[in-house]
This record gives sequence, structure tokens and C-alpha cells, in this order.
Amino acid sequence: MPALAYDFTKFKIYKNININNVIIPTTDDVAWEFFPSDRWIYNKLDLSEINKIPCGPAGTYPNKYPVVVKPMMNLFSGGYGSRKIDTKKELEKYLLPGYFWMKWLKGTHLSYDIVVKDGNPVWIETFQGHKLRDGMFDYWETISSEVSSKQINKIVDWTISHLPEYTGCLCCETINDQMIEAHLRMGDIDRFMNLDLMQNIVNIYKGKEWQYFKGYKKFFLFALFAPYNQEIVFDSKILKKIKHESIFFQLDRNTTSLCNPPSGKRIAILGAYDRTLCIDLRNLLINNAQPTIMNEYVGSLLGYKNT
Repeated sequence: MPALAYDFTKFKIYKNININNVIIPTTDDVAWEFFPSDRWIYNKLDLSEINKIPCGPAGTYPNKYPVVVKPMMNLFSGGYGSRKIDTKKELEKYLLPGYFWMKWLKGTHLSYDIVVKDGNPVWIETFQGHKLRDGMFDYWETISSEVSSKQINKIVDWTISHLPEYTGCLCCETINDQMIEAHLRMGDIDRFMNLDLMQNIVNIYKGKEWQYFKGYKKFFLFALFAPYNQEIVFDSKILKKIKHESIFFQLDRNTTSLCNPPSGKRIAILGAYDRTLCIDLRNLLINNAQPTIMNEYVGSLLGYKNT
């Protein structure tokens, strides 16, 4: 069986991975169906309560502002419906049935890609997200060699406690070490184009033991957002060059508000082990966009240069 529903074996480097007789959920909608006993994790209100973050459903009010409102469940991902709220008047406008509010958290935004076997994490990669505004991100970078053992132990203990029988990939997001989201799938580790790592992940789903123990390498993922009312196109020669020089490159097909934050849509993402290369390739993409992307979406990006 293939990886469902996003098939990472479409990449040339993964073509020969032995993925027969195994199902690997790679999107939240498939994971929801495949892991019924653990899908409670997608209820963000429950997750916030478990992690002792002040929160409440529509019809209740916080004691302090700001808060953030978002759907209690969102299998589209991408920050859909998420919005910072500063007043009760705003809350009453945007807190719809099926949404909830939680304390607005400040601090470092981390994403943990975790491989779990029988409730025990066997491998963890940590990303740090560098925010723009309103749910949009400038770029992500792996920081596994910089994360404290205390932080890792907290994630390990949480996983053992709350997912004692789970086997597979787990992706958790934290702000200031407080967990805000969790997903029963991998996050971005397939974009490393690391054949040995991905074969070991497949083996975990087959019930085999984890055998990947190589050190971590710094990796970067640079995003590009645009307003919803702009339809951006790029010259095919530019796209070919970026695809050739990067480790990973993707033009986003689904740019609707269902898969993106309210303020903008992600139109592309590229990755490499060289930060300077990522900056240069994203600038190349921006400066060849038609029509020109509005400055409020690119002006504050790391290393942006308008040529």
C-alpha cells in the first residue's frame, strides 16, 4: 500500500523504498480514520486543557486578553481560522460555533517530528519557526543540536503518558514549551531527501526496530506567502532552476483559505541544507513573480533583496 494521502515516494530518491504491505497516513484526514483510538489529539480544546493552557469553547469568555481563536478541530492544517483577539467585542465577532479561544502565547515556536514505537519516542527532530504575522512564517530551521535535554524529556514524557500504544510518526507544535497542536503524521522530515531515514520510518510502520542513529544536519525550509486576491505565476525556466538547485521545492496547489491563515496564502516552499542558498533562491522566485507580490508579504523576509 502507498503512503496515504501524500505519497513521498513520488520523489526520485524514495522510489525504491520498500513500502509494500504497509499503510502510512501522511495527512491529518487519513490519520483521523486510521488511528481512531488516538484521534482525540486533534481536538485542540482538549489538548489545551490537558496542557493547562487557559482556554474555553464558544459561549465562554477569558479573564484576560489577548487570546487566539481557532477551530477546535482542523484537519486542513495551515492555520485556517486562527486569529489573535484583543477585546471582548472582537471575540464575539470571530468566536463561532465549533471554535474555541486559548491564551495568546509568546515565545519560541517549535515543531517536533517524532518517530514513536509502542508509545516510546525513538527519534526526534526539532524545527524552530520564524514568524511573520497572523499565522504566516518566514522560514523554519532544524535546531536539534541546540535543544536542551529538559525540553526533549518533556516531549518524551508527554508522548509516553498520552499515547502509550501508538506507533508511527507524531508531529507536535509548542510555543514557549507549551503544546498547542499535535498530529498523527510526519511533519517535514520527508523533505530532507534522506533515504535511510525514510526507510527506517517505513520499517517502524511495519513493526520493525528503529535502526537510524546518524547525527543531525542543519536544514532550512523557506516559505513564500501572497495575498488571496493575487494569482501569482512564475517563468518555467526560473522554476526549473530552483528545483535543480534546492533539495526540496514545491509550488502549493491548494491556496484557498481552508489550508492557510486568514491573512495570506502560502504559494511556495523550498528547502536546502544551506541557508544562504535558500535566501538566494527565494529572492529569485520573488523577483520573477507575476504580478509583483505586495511588499507587506515580502519586505520583512530574511535576506530579501528587490532586484
